Order: sequence, then C-alpha cells, then structure tokens
Amino acid sequence: MPDTSTLAAADYDVDVRSGFLPPQEPVYRLQGIEEELWETALDRARSLPLRIGGGGIATTKEARKQARQWRRDIRQMLILHPSPQLTSDIRFARRAHLVLAFLVHFYMHNEQDQIDEAKGLYHGLVPASLAIPWVALSNLIDIPPVLTYATTVMWNWSLKDTEKGFTDDNLRMTTTFSGTRSEEHFYMTSVLIEKRGVEALTLMRRSLDEAFVGDTLALRRMRSYIRKLAKVLKDLQQLLHDVRTDCDPTTFYWGIRPWFNGADSYIDKDTGEKGWIYEGVEEYNGKRMLFMGPSAGQSSLIHVIDVFMGVDHSGKASAPSENGTFMERMQTYMPGHHRNFLNHLRNISFVDDEDHVMEDMETDAERLREAYNEALNSLKHLRDEHMRIATLYIVSQMRKSPPAEFANGGAKGTGGTDLVSFLRDCRKNTVNALFADSKP
Repeated sequence: MPDTSTLAAADYDVDVRSGFLPPQEPVYRLQGIEEELWETALDRARSLPLRIGGGGIATTKEARKQARQWRRDIRQMLILHPSPQLTSDIRFARRAHLVLAFLVHFYMHNEQDQIDEAKGLYHGLVPASLAIPWVALSNLIDIPPVLTYATTVMWNWSLKDTEKGFTDDNLRMTTTFSGTRSEEHFYMTSVLIEKRGVEALTLMRRSLDEAFVGDTLALRRMRSYIRKLAKVLKDLQQLLHDVRTDCDPTTFYWGIRPWFNGADSYIDKDTGEKGWIYEGVEEYNGKRMLFMGPSAGQSSLIHVIDVFMGVDHSGKASAPSENGTFMERMQTYMPGHHRNFLNHLRNISFVDDEDHVMEDMETDAERLREAYNEALNSLKHLRDEHMRIATLYIVSQMRKSPPAEFANGGAKGTGGTDLVSFLRDCRKNTVNALFADSKP
C-alpha cells in the first residue's frame, strides 16, 4: 500500500503549516562577498531605476548614462562560485538564486550601449559574472536558470513583524522590478493563494487515507473532505479576483510583465536566433538556451489539485495538444522536490472493483461522486476567473497603445491570445474530468 503520509512530508519540501511556501521566513539579504557584489548591484538596479528597454519619457539622459554604466559594471564584476554557506543552507541558496535572477532580467531587458548595439556585441548574452554562479546554484537546487514562479513568489516574501507570525496581513514582498504597488500586489496574490492552499493539501491527504480504507464510513469522510476542498477552491477564486484591488492592468502589462520575458522570448536581430547564451557555462557550450519566464502554470499547488482531481492536461485522453505539452513542461520550472512530490502523487493507485461494492455503499458512493463534481466545478470557476484576469490584464492591453511612460521602451508583453487558448484548454480538461451525467 502506498505511503500517503508523505503527502505533507519534509522529503518533498512540503510543510503542513505552509504548504509549498518555505516554513521559515526567506532570507532577506545575503552575507559576505555575495552581499557586497550581488546585493549591491541589485540595490543599484532598483534605485536608478532601470527601465524596460531604457525608454519612456520619465527617463533622463543622465539616467540612461548611469544605466549603461551599470551594465558595464555587471560585465566586469568578479565571478563568484557558490560559497559554503550557499551550498549548505537552502535558505541562502534560494536568496542567491533570486538575486541573480533579478539581476539577469534587469540586465537583459535594459537598454544597451549605443556603440555596443551598433557592433552587435552582447546580444542575448548573460555575462559570465552572473551566468556561471547562477547555473551552478540552479543545478544545486534543481531549478532552471531563469526567473520563475518560485523566484518571484515562493521565495520572495518576508514578515512585517516577526512576532505576529505567518498571517495574511503580516506579509510583504521583498524584491520587485518596478517598485510599484501593482507589482507587489501581483506577487502577493499568489502568495496568499499558496497559503490558503495549505488546507487543500491537508484535505487531499486525508481523502487519500480514507480511500485506502474504502468502507462506508471512509466514503462519508471523503465526501466531507472533498466538499470542504470545493470551498477552499472558491476562496482561491476570490483571492485571484482580488488581484484587481491593487494591481493596475496598464502598469502590469507595460511596466511589469516585460521584465518576466525569458530566454525563449529573445530573438537576435542580426541572426534571427532565439535564446540566451550563458557566457562561460561549460555545460551549455555556447548554445542558446530557451528557458521560459515565470507563469502561474508553474504553481505546484495547482498541479497537485489537478492530479488529485484526475484532470488530464497531457492530451493523452483525447488528441495531443501543444497546450498539454506546455502544462507538462511547466513542471520543469518547479523546484525539484516539488516535481518529485507530483510524481509520487501520480503513482498512488487504487484497486477499483465495482463488482465488490456493497449495495448499502452505493448511496454513499453516489454522494461522493456529487461532492467530487462540486469540487471540479469550483476548479472550473477558478479557471474561468483566470481567463477573465488574462483578458483584462493582457488581451485588452495588447489592443492599446503604450502610455507615454513606456512608449520608448521597445518592449511589450506577448502571448495574450496564446495564453487565453491555453487557459481555455485547461478549463476544457477540467470539465472533461466530471462524471458524464454532470457535464454541460
């Protein structure tokens, strides 16, 4: 019999109190030489502030000069290899990965020197001073060297007051690109969703424990747990809806989202090649890498709910699709322990022999199916809300001209129509998991 107790075990870096979020407050700042070089460079990037493509009417000639100097200083910065503190303490390793991720995305999306631009130098090149330690840390914590959901959300919060503890109103975001309330609230929305999802993980674990018992009492308990899960999913929908309260769609699309673009969004204007080159990283051998930027599709919580509810995004149940492949590919951007957790959950199987279902259990089984459909409908409504958010924050903005502040930036969020298509397919896959007599 599979061991379901590990559904909230430290082996998978999943905590009974915080779920996929770290159980301890993330490290706020590195120490020693890493602070002197990496943290200081990030402080400068945020204080200048660097701007997407260097553009916008708010950017002065002097500010552009300082931004170009910042880029030169990054290229000339000493190459550090992960210190013993980073290799032995996961909290510092995560902070270092976060700092390097923000530095790289600041560097890659800020304005280049005009002279260098004309010569075609440094196009799509992550300088060795960032690339070498970043890839080494990525290998250590088993996550790709690119900005991810884990970077911007799960490892990017702190407590306002350490004595008040891990409560909703005592959390704040640590690092942003724009320094805006909109960006902070965008990240915080996901933090609160992950935090609320802790109860969902508990309910799923208890349901699986009862499933292995399989008697009448177990079915009734499962029904209770799954109905509570439906209520948690409704809360997640409300939290997602509330992103509107403090995240402005125009600021998000034009001033925040372009910073997220990963290596797969870069095209060399001279050669037409896609991807970033990680300078000095031997294992990549000068090859352009196509890592994607952060996405809510990288949330381990949502993947776990899908697996538990039997929602198939692989396309194997019907015709294979690119979106199915995309959802599966998103798992490679999760921390390694969380991918292992998903695989463990998939491998839990049950013996389903309806011939042995007692007549006095049929009513309980039917009520369990009703509770299951109720939870699936709540999951569908959550995806409906995600589509509305995508339309408001991305699709509608794509049809507008950029505001003056961003007009000269030369950068634009992409993938709006593709995103809606992907979300539509996810919703369809959720509906397909309903019992036949409940499908619309």
